[in-house]
Amino acid sequence: LSCVENHPLNSDRLFRILSNHKMSVRDGFWQYFVIGHSRKDSEENTQSIRRLLDFAWQPNISTTISDETCRLVAQTLVWVLATTDRVLRDKVTKALVNLLEQKPATLLLILTRFKKIDDLYILERLYAICYGVVLRTDSEQGIGLLAQYTYNTIFKRRNPPTHILLRDYARNIIEYALYKNLKIKAIPEYIRPPYSSEIPKLPTEVDIE
Repeated sequence: LSCVENHPLNSDRLFRILSNHKMSVRDGFWQYFVIGHSRKDSEENTQSIRRLLDFAWQPNISTTISDETCRLVAQTLVWVLATTDRVLRDKVTKALVNLLEQKPATLLLILTRFKKIDDLYILERLYAICYGVVLRTDSEQGIGLLAQYTYNTIFKRRNPPTHILLRDYARNIIEYALYKNLKIKAIPEYIRPPYSSEIPKLPTEVDIE
């Protein structure tokens, strides 16, 4: 039911449930659910997450699906990016690029909604997806919107997240917009290393003990 518009049990309900838990608690039940519902033993026996993944993989789905259905499908699959199953995580990443490649405005809604997610596994892949969409979309306006959002969120305050892959995806989104000579408000030096991020607070020996 996650992709059914206006349904009380759609993806927005799932978002409220999962976002109400901290990652340490959420992973305790969500990881187990994702692994248990992403198998495809046969065409007749395909679990719910795998069915949604196959739906997002369809050719030209990005141009035929409605914006709202696309948002609901994408929002559900973004939560699956939390999985520790690397093969599944890669498949979901690619499926989301396929789903969103001609829907940059919808992707912007997803990025905004997950902006404060406490799971860098999800956030890193969201920017990987954003980079994939920027490279594939036909909309230069969409590229500009995504690049400006990325700059404002990740680099403008000169304290990008201390996650090397996330920073690299985010930088390349903006670099591509600059390469295309799109009008975005960005200072190129802010997106390029060396960065001035604050060193994370590391656990003390007492904490570890």
